[in-house]
Amino acid sequence: MKHSSHSWLWLTGISLILIAAMITQSYLTPNIPLPPSTKPSTDTVTTAPPVIPTDTTADSNSMSTTPDVNHNLNTAAADELTRVAGIGEVLANRIIAYRSQLGGFTHRSQLLEIDGVGPVLLDQLLAEFEIPNEQLSAPSTDAPIVIPAGRYDLNQVTKEELLRIQGMSQELADQIIALRELIHYYTNVYELMYIESLSGVYFEEVLKQHLYVNSDTISQESFHP
Repeated sequence: MKHSSHSWLWLTGISLILIAAMITQSYLTPNIPLPPSTKPSTDTVTTAPPVIPTDTTADSNSMSTTPDVNHNLNTAAADELTRVAGIGEVLANRIIAYRSQLGGFTHRSQLLEIDGVGPVLLDQLLAEFEIPNEQLSAPSTDAPIVIPAGRYDLNQVTKEELLRIQGMSQELADQIIALRELIHYYTNVYELMYIESLSGVYFEEVLKQHLYVNSDTISQESFHP
C-alpha cells in the first residue's frame, strides 16, 4: 500500500508540472496575427473612366472668322469675277464695262448680250453672284434697237458711233473726241492710250477691233509731231 501511494503522488506531481508548463507557455507565446485572406473580395469597386484630353485646335480654327466674300454682281471687281471658272481678266473687264453702260444689271438675260457669255457660263456666274432686286422679267423689247458697232475711222467717228461699241461709256467717248480735238488728228490708234482712264485690256480686246486710222484722210499739213 505504501508503494502505491508513492506512485500516485509521483504521477500527480508530474501532471501538475506539465499543466504548469502548458500555462506558462500560453503566456509566453506572442499573439501572431493571421495572414490576410487571399480570397477575392465580392465587393464591387466602381472606377471612373479615364479622362481623355480634347484637342481644341480644330474647334478654334473652325470658329475663326473669314473675310466676307462679295456676291453682288453689280459691285464685283474684276478679280472677284475671275473666281468663276471660264472667266478670265478680259471677259471680267468686258462684263464690268457692259455693267457700267447699263448702269447695273437688272436681269440675268442682259449677261447673254456680252460676247463670251453663254447659257452654261451664265449658270456658273449666277451660282457665285446674284443680281440684287432682279426683275422678274427681262427688260422690255420695246427699247430702241441698238445698231451693232462696225469699224470706224478714228478721225471721223462720232460720239453716237462710239457708243455702239461694246463696253463704251459716255465718259470714254467724250475723252476720245476731246483728245482728237486737242491733237487735231490721230495718226494711229495707239494714241488712245494717252487717255489715263482707258484700260489696256479694253483697248486691245475691244477698241482695236472697231477703230482704225485711215492715213488717206489725213493731209500732210494735219500731221502733228
